[in-house]
Amino acid sequence: MPISHAEPITLTCPACGTSHTADIWLIVAPDERPDLVEQIRNGTLHTATCPQCGQTRTLDAPLLIFRPTAEPPILFSPAQQTTSEQDQQHAAALIDILRQRLGAAWNDAWLGQGLTVVPRPMLLVALTDDPALVQAVNAFLNARTWIDSYREVQAHPELLSDEALAMLDQAIAAARAANNADAVAFFEAHRALLRRCREVGAAAAFAEKIGVSVEQIRGVDAETALPPEVQQMIARITQLNRISDMPERVELCRQALTLVTRATHPRLWAALNVKLGNSLVQNPRGERGENLEQAIALYQQALAVITREAMPVEWATTMMNLATAYSDRIRGDRAQNLEEAIAAYRQALEIFTPEGMPDDCRRTARQLGAMYAETGRWEAATGAYDLALQAAEILYGESVSPSGKAAELEATGTLFRSAAYALVRAARPGALRRAVEVAELGRARGLGETLTRDRSDLSIIERDYPDIYERYRTAAEIVRSLERTDRASADRQDTAQLSFTDLANRIRAARADLDAAIEAIRAIPGYEAFLRPPTYAEIAAAAQPGVPLVYLITTPQGSLALIVPDGNAEPEALLLDEFTENDLNNLLLVRTGDKVVGGYLPGQLLGGEALTKALETALPLLGEHLIAPVAQRLRTLNATGVTLIPTGLLSLLPLHAATYTVNGASRCLLDEFDVAYAPSARVLSIAQREQQRRAAKGVRLAGVGNPTGDLRYAGAELHSICDLLPPAATTTFYEQAATRSAIWSALGESTIGHFSCHGSFADDPLDSALHLAAGDRITLRDLVAGDTTALSNLRLVALSACQTAITDFRRLPDESIGLPGGFLQAGVPAVVGTLWSVNDLSTALLMHRFYELHLHGDAAAGLAPQPPVRALRLAQQWLRDLTYKEMFAYFQRHRQLKAAPQRNLESVPVPGARMPTDLIEEGRALAEDYMLDHPNDHPYANPIFWAAFTFNGTMGEAA
Repeated sequence: MPISHAEPITLTCPACGTSHTADIWLIVAPDERPDLVEQIRNGTLHTATCPQCGQTRTLDAPLLIFRPTAEPPILFSPAQQTTSEQDQQHAAALIDILRQRLGAAWNDAWLGQGLTVVPRPMLLVALTDDPALVQAVNAFLNARTWIDSYREVQAHPELLSDEALAMLDQAIAAARAANNADAVAFFEAHRALLRRCREVGAAAAFAEKIGVSVEQIRGVDAETALPPEVQQMIARITQLNRISDMPERVELCRQALTLVTRATHPRLWAALNVKLGNSLVQNPRGERGENLEQAIALYQQALAVITREAMPVEWATTMMNLATAYSDRIRGDRAQNLEEAIAAYRQALEIFTPEGMPDDCRRTARQLGAMYAETGRWEAATGAYDLALQAAEILYGESVSPSGKAAELEATGTLFRSAAYALVRAARPGALRRAVEVAELGRARGLGETLTRDRSDLSIIERDYPDIYERYRTAAEIVRSLERTDRASADRQDTAQLSFTDLANRIRAARADLDAAIEAIRAIPGYEAFLRPPTYAEIAAAAQPGVPLVYLITTPQGSLALIVPDGNAEPEALLLDEFTENDLNNLLLVRTGDKVVGGYLPGQLLGGEALTKALETALPLLGEHLIAPVAQRLRTLNATGVTLIPTGLLSLLPLHAATYTVNGASRCLLDEFDVAYAPSARVLSIAQREQQRRAAKGVRLAGVGNPTGDLRYAGAELHSICDLLPPAATTTFYEQAATRSAIWSALGESTIGHFSCHGSFADDPLDSALHLAAGDRITLRDLVAGDTTALSNLRLVALSACQTAITDFRRLPDESIGLPGGFLQAGVPAVVGTLWSVNDLSTALLMHRFYELHLHGDAAAGLAPQPPVRALRLAQQWLRDLTYKEMFAYFQRHRQLKAAPQRNLESVPVPGARMPTDLIEEGRALAEDYMLDHPNDHPYANPIFWAAFTFNGTMGEAA
């Protein structure tokens, strides 16, 4: 097997649009392929030429060089526009490929000293015949600080040789050839420093560079020689990073500090103090209070050496560590501890700016905001959170792939919620509108951006500016295709199939093209805000007359409801401080010590008594403290409905069923209002537009019933729903016929998709699925990364399967990553899902009543056909309030209809005519058994039967 390895990729020429393939070499063995080495020298190894127009471009990809007889035998040159995390992933994957290709010839000793990383402009230098000098130059260039660079010069005088300077000349020439201005400046600065060392001596040159005295530089020389046992300790310390490793790391740091003094090795001494402090803060052993006291003392000691002037980044990091220790401190006065923490965080932020060090700025400013919030200084908290938001936006904007953007959203965490709450508390002019904008920005961002990009109404642009429209359409399609590739690659385990250029080059290049097309559209009058974060006016446009939006936010200090009425009116804020983030967490998980013994999340998965107990606790608490004030305000506004946009972990809960008291009677939102959920206002707006676009076609249903054969009433449920439509308007698949290909082909002509089957929520949310026949599945990955044109006519999807409305609560609870969000992303404007597994008989009853009300209404009750959101609400109320006597009468009526002659079934369906006999008879018999002794009992009053169902998206219209 050849050792050198290339990956074929498909490219689209940016000049002429021609699609073509190219081989991108990722592993090169010079002994085997000297021609590839020559391409490296010529700078053509990673170039691709369009066969149609001849345009040549350079692609950004990593490269592994394998030279078994050279030193070092393996070199890794990262791609030039990737993150360090991506570089580590690429290196590990390429080494695995090399190991597979070599088989038994692989030698672990080749990596005994670690992997040598060579910047691309230095790659030619690394391939010279003087590997020792190459290593010295590389170490000099990669030194973490100028002091470390000085140590390299002191240890390797050959860095001042003509040969070393010639190597830097080559690196500069390579960087210029690649049009990499940053690399040119980097290498020129290091070359100038070495030349200055030759002129005035290393100590004087570095003193000039750093801005300190020559004596201070020379004092570093004493630190260069470390006893071997200290070197071994330090090497081991760097390997210990898990919480369980902290006791060993504490002991090693203490041992090392007995051998390293401030007088002889001041920087190492300071670094060991910081490392010991960090280890104590994380140490699971010892008394927590004492560990923190020692850590604070260690940080303060280290700051005597780690000064802002000499080591600004290390100083800011240590100040941040000190601040965190003070904020966690158990001993002393809490107020004074917070003041110390605030002062240290503020100092750290003098170095950690959004533009210069956004990741550290986000983390530090968010913590500072939390400290201000705890002390009630809301104006200051707003300022700190705003700084963190600036940094978060920079980091999000710099992310290329969907997975990278998801990682940034995960790291940003609760920031948007905390910032919105602080804005309301600060009560500055315009704060409420800004709070709504911040809350919206933190909700379903990936979903909203995808929908806005793919489903914006650009008909005027297409008509008046066809060139710009085509440019945007083409660029968006390329980005969409690459994003699907990125998501799909997460499902692949074969490292040989990794598409490095997809991540490192093609997405970036495609996004650049898309950004340019977006800017061209923004230059057109009336489209200045195209694809920008929504303004308050744009958010309020998603509210409907009588149906405001309500953002629900929970923080450590309390909760908040932001009410957004229609018509760009001012928002309202309800501060609900009797319910905090801690209260929410205690509802979700009940612990005894470290053991989880109950709560909503275990109940949601286990069902039965565990869920009943959890709901008995959660629903009244949520109702009285969170929902009741919202309901009271909605009544004052004469609202008929509400679209809830719950944030964070609130989105997991059946808020529509939370109970509160009105005039002595128990109520929930469903008793007073139509209730829909939306991931965000942006997503809701697009769903509303899609609903209008899809409204012309007549009703046609495609359905799945009991594909796995183990849901007793699932087939009957689908039969009973189809009873409400002419046979020509339904396409159904039962049991083994319900394969993925069958239902997918039928959905294309349908306006309603109904899935009466098992569903599951997976550890990897993209693997959450609807389970079909023969082991087939429709996964969330299919909806966000696959071809969903088959769903382009659907106005409603009903997922009566179990657990179909659960979203990702571990990593990204605000991103609505679940099956309802997946269907919304695919363009379906309304989705019914379930939060937990529901009894299949009660589900069959509720679903039949839902469709009955939606498609035909209820003449006896004076109801015309209802919009789907109200039909679901009325069906839930009906099931909850149904008595055994009424249940018997309901099935008796369907029994009579079943026996009646059927006329004009194609055009005028007779309700109940095809409800399956087994459903009618078993339901009737069950009701009859209990009716004699308990005629007025309510068999399905427990919310476990009816509260699981949620309506997601636009409320829609009657069928």
